Amino acid sequence: MTRQLLLDVLAVPAPSLANYIAGPNGEALAAARALAAGRAIYLWGPAGCGRSHLLRALAAEPGSIFLDAGSDAGALRALAEAEPDAMMDGPHARDARCPPGGRAAPWGGPAALPDGPHARDARCPPGGRAAPWGGPAALPDSPHARDANSVPAALPRLVAVDDVHRMDGDQQAALFALYNRWRETTATSRAFALAVSGDRAPMSMPLREDLRTRLGWDLVFRLEPLSDADKLAALAAQAAERGLQLGPEVVNWMLTHHERDIRKLAALLDALDRYSLATGRPITIPLLRAMLADPDSQAT
Repeated sequence: MTRQLLLDVLAVPAPSLANYIAGPNGEALAAARALAAGRAIYLWGPAGCGRSHLLRALAAEPGSIFLDAGSDAGALRALAEAEPDAMMDGPHARDARCPPGGRAAPWGGPAALPDGPHARDARCPPGGRAAPWGGPAALPDSPHARDANSVPAALPRLVAVDDVHRMDGDQQAALFALYNRWRETTATSRAFALAVSGDRAPMSMPLREDLRTRLGWDLVFRLEPLSDADKLAALAAQAAERGLQLGPEVVNWMLTHHERDIRKLAALLDALDRYSLATGRPITIPLLRAMLADPDSQAT
């Protein structure tokens, strides 16, 4: 098996806040962890700085949705225009999780109920009917986050929008409307969190002027790519957790001969650990070279 083919078949773990290597971006990671309904965050930096990782990690939480420049403008627009009557506060407001005919759910969350065509959705109190949209739809990188092609009838708890620098005019207009909806609902029971990313600072973005200003409405963080020292420290920590004797020359060889994405490097280290156990040999550069040349190494 060629080296590149082996790297292609190595499983890379799904992005999460737990496996994000912060390096110099610890403050941004802390802000992402603490992002609450009614708050927004804009993350910017060059390719490889981890902005997409953080947004996909946030969107992996239940009741969240991930969109990017490849998503249709209609998906963003649907969110911006979702369920206007559900945004009202007061005794006549309808809970967005309860379809027409119901009242606001007093308990706030779902409970287990019998299956069947007449089962009532626990999120919809008496007088309503089972919510037609059910639970969150699957997103390729997340078992919980809603897919952009399955936009809910009401706003989710968090909306993540990646790579806004690549958006066309229609998408920018829809994102502008979504920011306005976020602002309108900030102090209401229908508030949601908004996480957005791009490749440069808000006022340097190649976007319409009114959208550029909105990118800076709340939290803004510049993300820095991990240095080689950060990657060395992260791989050394991963090796220590596994009880591996990993010499710095091995990590340096990995950094200079392979893709420098930290998640792919972590997957390579995992494969090297398994190969070492299967062959009964210590981890060295010759062993790493042997693994990359071994057509059966991915099965170890």
